[in-house]
Amino acid sequence: MVMSILHNTQQQNGTIPLLPHVLFIDDNRATNYLIKAHIELDNIPIIPHFELNAIHAIDNLAKLKAADFPDIIFVDINMPLRDGFEFVEDFVTRFPNVKTQIYIMSSSIRPSDKEKINQYDIIKAYVEKPLTGDILKPLIERKKIEQQAMN
Repeated sequence: MVMSILHNTQQQNGTIPLLPHVLFIDDNRATNYLIKAHIELDNIPIIPHFELNAIHAIDNLAKLKAADFPDIIFVDINMPLRDGFEFVEDFVTRFPNVKTQIYIMSSSIRPSDKEKINQYDIIKAYVEKPLTGDILKPLIERKKIEQQAMN
């Protein structure tokens, strides 16, 4: 997943904004396939990146400059090796100055998970799987509006 990218707030040739980079972290290959399909079918204007586990995601993010981090990360709660909350802990600890938005995703959520989500400022929200165009489009649009307001 190592992303050698220009940060999306830069502009290509000074006129066309670059697409947001979005990282999806989920150990389920079928889920990742469905996300890719929705991105293509629904013409969601992003550059998607995928990781199958949180450890590889953190290790690959560590290879990037802060300006090259993905704009949004969707991370599954329930994964082997390191779960979504452990990923968030690692992310906050290792990259405290990075302004990436993180969304926790799961097909089912326990009340204790909802409480845990509220403990992290970096987590924007919980989103229910499967991620569809109807879920992704408004989140991507909100991020674009926030970026335009910052420029």
